[in-house]
Amino acid sequence: RRDWSSDVCSSDLVAVVRAGGERVAAPAADAAPQSVAASPDGRIVAVGLTDGTILLVDAADGREVSRLHGGADAVTALAYAPDGMLAWANLDGTVRTARREPEESAVVALHGHAAPVTALAVSPDGARIASGDADGIVLLWNTDRRSGPAATIEGHVAAVLSVAFSDDGGALWTTGLDRIVRKWRLPAGRAEWRRVTELPVAGTRVAALPDGGAVVGTGDGAVHVVAPDGSRETPCGRRGGGPVVSLSRAAVRGGEAMAVGLASSVVDVLRLPLARAGGPGAGPCAAGTTAVDIGDALRAFAVAPDGGAAYAAGRWVTAVGLDGSGPRWRLFVGPGGSVAVLPDGRHVCAGSCDDLVGFSEGAVLLRASDPAVAALRLDSGRGPGPR
Repeated sequence: RRDWSSDVCSSDLVAVVRAGGERVAAPAADAAPQSVAASPDGRIVAVGLTDGTILLVDAADGREVSRLHGGADAVTALAYAPDGMLAWANLDGTVRTARREPEESAVVALHGHAAPVTALAVSPDGARIASGDADGIVLLWNTDRRSGPAATIEGHVAAVLSVAFSDDGGALWTTGLDRIVRKWRLPAGRAEWRRVTELPVAGTRVAALPDGGAVVGTGDGAVHVVAPDGSRETPCGRRGGGPVVSLSRAAVRGGEAMAVGLASSVVDVLRLPLARAGGPGAGPCAAGTTAVDIGDALRAFAVAPDGGAAYAAGRWVTAVGLDGSGPRWRLFVGPGGSVAVLPDGRHVCAGSCDDLVGFSEGAVLLRASDPAVAALRLDSGRGPGPR
């Protein structure tokens, strides 16, 4: 069996300087953030780790509230339903759900994929889950049933990297490594267009628009707008270096925006609608955007329901204001604990915190009991490393 963990795990070394002056290189935490989602009430941020753990943290200060064993393999995707149900996907091909304040006894496992699950979405009414896998298969699940999938959607010839429900829940958008964007009628799972939309490079993320269209991010960092009927695709240009790793609609003053997360650590906030009559790049695609630098290579991010903050998962988890106001807190995770750090140097450690790499009052920690000399502060926009 292919070692899929090599696709998502990092072996980065974090260099620290002990109080005695000795410089050492220690492996980063065994469990790294891989996925993230914000709860509908805005109070909790769920963080999926590469070891299958899910952390539930306080959105206000990053404090770990509880943790859940989410499976034996990496949590590749997380999504909340409007009623607070949490759904997640694992590299072992399993989709799992848990209701409010999830406990392991309340976890429901949904089996049907023969390959790692690479994409996940919950419908706006919370009644259905869509999951896509590395073989190009998309499955639909009814959340009120524990049996097999309600429908199987076939059409992609390579890994599905993103799925998104339309606002009314009557359609599903999919895209992936085959460079194809598809829109499916639900619940039957039939293709809505005879002619699909083809992208220049792989589609990495897709998000629905209020008008029934969609925004698609690609592997070269570009953003495209697809019309509701698939009749046209409007390129909005490259947003920056690296692929688009996340797309999230956000409420902003005066309307809505699309937050575009790039692997290079930048989140662009683009006002909707993204394109108007007048050709490629017209309207807010070309102007009126806000760029937020997370200071960490991104794997995923989620936007708070009120649009005030974004939660980015990379080597650590960072909460930032979408207005460019900077980090609000950072969360560093280890196999047995976590440390949340605020800009004023306050921090809180949850669990044993053994073998933890993180910040404490502006200094790097190798272990909770092994402080290092002062290194990089939270507001520096950079991560752990020697001064």
